[in-house]
Amino acid sequence: MTTIDTEKTYAVHEDDLDILLKNMGILDDFEKGVYKCLICEKQITRYNLGGIHVKDDKIVFLCDSLSCVSEFGGLIRCKI
Repeated sequence: MTTIDTEKTYAVHEDDLDILLKNMGILDDFEKGVYKCLICEKQITRYNLGGIHVKDDKIVFLCDSLSCVSEFGGLIRCKI
């Protein structure tokens, strides 16, 4: 039998983004433009945020570029 690795995915409405980032303790740094896309290293803003991934207390961001999101999906399958 073939098994498939799965990950839970959550969504947050843009109206609730500040609450999420504040609860994660990263709102101030996010607003300062500290975070960059894991793939292309573009500065992450609220206008180009494609995703946030938390694994083992490490937070990584993705921009909204389809190629970055797709490449990240491949990395997840390889267990970044």
